[in-house]
Amino acid sequence: MVAFAPSRQTYESAVTFLEALYGRRWGHVGLPVKGSQTLQYYDYCKNYINKVVALNKNRKPFHIFTQGKYLEAVMDRVSKRSGIQITLTKLRSMYNACRYQKAWHPQKTPPWCVVFTPNDLRVLEYWEDLRVYHDQGYAHPINYKQACILGQDVFLHFRNRIEKDITDTDSTTYFVNLEAFVPFLALLGLFKDAEPLTSDEVNMGREWKTSKFAGYGSNLGFLLSSCGNDSSSWWVTALLNEEKYHLPGCETSMGCPWDKFVSSFAFVEDCNFTHLCGRYSDKLWRSQHWRLSYVMHNWM
Repeated sequence: MVAFAPSRQTYESAVTFLEALYGRRWGHVGLPVKGSQTLQYYDYCKNYINKVVALNKNRKPFHIFTQGKYLEAVMDRVSKRSGIQITLTKLRSMYNACRYQKAWHPQKTPPWCVVFTPNDLRVLEYWEDLRVYHDQGYAHPINYKQACILGQDVFLHFRNRIEKDITDTDSTTYFVNLEAFVPFLALLGLFKDAEPLTSDEVNMGREWKTSKFAGYGSNLGFLLSSCGNDSSSWWVTALLNEEKYHLPGCETSMGCPWDKFVSSFAFVEDCNFTHLCGRYSDKLWRSQHWRLSYVMHNWM
């Protein structure tokens, strides 16, 4: 089974994935015509929209950070190196050009990166991480709790196979945006720092570095396997960006026995999306361009 969130990017990712597996004749897989609203759950969670997205930007740490000493120092250094007075909007555009070009051509040094020192880039990376931390990470419980709708789906698939003793090879693949992917990682307790990220200081040693776990093509997989004939033989392994990942509650990166996995993540399965999020809302679903407008109005 393959499904995608209702956006052009996720659809094209799904198609590219299927073409890599089956070539141009992948039509037999049966890719849905429309994207799944469930995979874009954050657009329909009223409490998330009201408490996080619609929060006044002056109360958001990543916006407060723009007025602090760290970013002001970066703007001053870049202005001197470039020979022109840099505004926050220009700084953001230059940083985006630098990191996007670097992602596309890792072996080259993009021209826009030359204006930044290594320390500048670390500060700008923290600025980006602070934004994601607030909007999709641990800053607000509703950010990650709403992702339980994905966790519930994992449990549903695994329980069905275990209870029916289905051992043939099968897979379910979903394509989602960062806004759905990162909250699910947070729901599982991954990359959580002992102290919250704030706008006061740049935590250089933080676990929450989105470039490490939420870059282009980032992915999370759960592998259910069986090595015997009883329920205790079922085993769950997690893979983050194609590498085994040590889940909280599991003893090794090889994963957990099914019973241990259930006891560690039972809270994920206990999901009442309507109760958690309030009534259905299409407030932010009116246009695919709302995110661009949101970023432009909340970053600067």
